[in-house]
Amino acid sequence: MSEQPSTPALPYHPEDMAAAIKLFRTKRIPTYEPGEDDHERYIATANLLYRFSLPPCVVQPKCACDVRDVVKIAKARNIPITIKNGGHSFAGGSTAQAGILMELGLMNQVSIATDEKTGEKTATIKGGALWFHVYKKLISERLDGLVVNGGRCPSVGVSGFILGGGLAPFTRSFGMGCDTVKEFSIVTAAGDEVTVTRNDSDPNKRALFWALRGAGGGNFGVVTEMKLELKKLQSNWVMAGKFTWYVKKENMDAFMITMKSFYSKNWPNAMTIDSTWLCETSKTDTEVGVRFIVYFNGRKKEYEEVIDGWELPKGDLETLTEAQRKNALTQHEYLKTQLKQRSLEEVSTRFLHETLAAQWIEETKKAFPTNKTYQLHTSFVFKNNAEIFGKITNILRKEMQNFREKFGSEKDTVFQATFIHSGGEANARSRKDSAFRWRGSTYNAYINLEFTDKWLEYDMRAVLDVVKPQLRLYGMVPGATYVNFPDDRLIQHEMAYWGNNIWELRRVKQIWDKDGYFSWAQGITVPKTKVDNGGQQEASEKLLEKEGQDFVKDEMDADEFIEPEVNSTDSIARQQWETYQLLAPAETYGSSILPALVASQ
Repeated sequence: MSEQPSTPALPYHPEDMAAAIKLFRTKRIPTYEPGEDDHERYIATANLLYRFSLPPCVVQPKCACDVRDVVKIAKARNIPITIKNGGHSFAGGSTAQAGILMELGLMNQVSIATDEKTGEKTATIKGGALWFHVYKKLISERLDGLVVNGGRCPSVGVSGFILGGGLAPFTRSFGMGCDTVKEFSIVTAAGDEVTVTRNDSDPNKRALFWALRGAGGGNFGVVTEMKLELKKLQSNWVMAGKFTWYVKKENMDAFMITMKSFYSKNWPNAMTIDSTWLCETSKTDTEVGVRFIVYFNGRKKEYEEVIDGWELPKGDLETLTEAQRKNALTQHEYLKTQLKQRSLEEVSTRFLHETLAAQWIEETKKAFPTNKTYQLHTSFVFKNNAEIFGKITNILRKEMQNFREKFGSEKDTVFQATFIHSGGEANARSRKDSAFRWRGSTYNAYINLEFTDKWLEYDMRAVLDVVKPQLRLYGMVPGATYVNFPDDRLIQHEMAYWGNNIWELRRVKQIWDKDGYFSWAQGITVPKTKVDNGGQQEASEKLLEKEGQDFVKDEMDADEFIEPEVNSTDSIARQQWETYQLLAPAETYGSSILPALVASQ
């Protein structure tokens, strides 16, 4: 018989939770307990890995004063708080098993102000707003030619996006989303609301502002408000498109030459092209499909000139036979034609109103709690080096072939690899400019495995155990990971997410949350001894940063850095089951006696 997991010890007594809930309701803070419809609504998640998540309390603060009250009441009783703004965290960062889930959705107000002297516009955004709320404001005021450097999916939370760094459709034109922040207001672990800016006279506040720009999620407090500068596009118009290329098997070699060139090309900063490799076992007439999503900061003529100017490297063509060369050029021209024909020129408000949502409809639907699947994730940070991407694309092709062979008879299994196009102006700043560390990269990539049969979890995790060590070798730094595309199996998560910035982050943590009240599985740890900026010279590091080097290898073994996936099979469900409560009595007959997972099939 296998060993049963022990019930996790709670840091608080149930009587303290009951007292806290009573106080929240006395202060008229919306509060929900298991069994109430709103509780079920706000804890809902699309990822079945977290299906037994059932926090004993959900609160919905209406304002910063509510947030202050919740933090003071909860901290006094040692009750942990999990913050939710949108609920898109791959690693369950906005999913709570114990303590309080603070759902910020009622704090979603957005306003736009104009500086009388400079004419510059600033968006003031409350901590619970989604990008939908921000874009709606720009659209309602018909601010064509202006954008907030926000998320691709309108249903993503603004604060979570910005606090992780923020890869936007126009990052290549304007930098990371966090680069456009002018001010944060945050409720700290002390229950105080503090406002911080880049040029604050208080060095500790300046340090907190720096830390929030890339490492703010769940580490220093609850962000209640942000001020973001609006950025001016080259004109009122943008080009936006979407095309999915399902490659015929006989054209795969030509396709691979095109994709290697695509990823290694130095596209102008006005151009952003995201791409997603799709291995869908339900499609038997193709090895892979690739979905391209285009955003261009400019007019149609300029866009088409950039596409037309893309040529395959002569060196790659010289090694081919005449027939192979002809097919490679044919497939390349086909893709260029489709990228032009499947893109439209439109004013920026129309782009924000309908196009952005339509481009990412597949990803948006995945996040709906009604679309329940098991989802496993990992991610990587790459430069656009031709040699490296030749290896990366070959690995993807090989492993997708293996995936198809192994799971071809399984229903609803998907292997997806998405490359978010970054770099450009984001790389113009120093890696120490903000807590977001991985400037110098060109693609932030994540892998998503989806399945609906819970007995496939071991086999799916085994796929990641094969893929991850191969791809991590080619990261701009081995192990480098973007925190908004988290991997919950990282052993050295702080170095993976923040590199050598972690030493300053720990110092800031010690100043603003010395007791480590805001703590989560992949958060910033409070140092045991006082840390200063010089501490990084003495610290032992597994992850060594090589500034300006395109290709790093053999710095460490993969098993030193990432925990084997298969060791975690069913671990999340087993742990959460220990505190799960069956809320409604089952009927004797009918589908209601079945768990929702089974009844829905």
